[in-house]
Amino acid sequence: TLGGLPNPALQTVLRLAGEGNVRLWVNGQEAGEYTLAASEATRVPDIDLEAGANPVLLSWEPASPSSTLSLVFEDRDRQPEITFAFS
Repeated sequence: TLGGLPNPALQTVLRLAGEGNVRLWVNGQEAGEYTLAASEATRVPDIDLEAGANPVLLSWEPASPSSTLSLVFEDRDRQPEITFAFS
């Protein structure tokens, strides 16, 4: 933090792409519920990742049997840091 405010250089955004409903928890804290549409990605701003392990839990309800889900952790410049894909 900088004076109690988040340091922009350290902020992480989670980009979710796919179809269906997702519930997300990061470090044991619920980070929201999201309805995903194939036409556009959903961004979860300012994911608080600390040094060391950061458990991420997803509950995904696919819209159809052929639905896919991808997660990309991005930096503040939307550059990918870590990518995961599921089908």
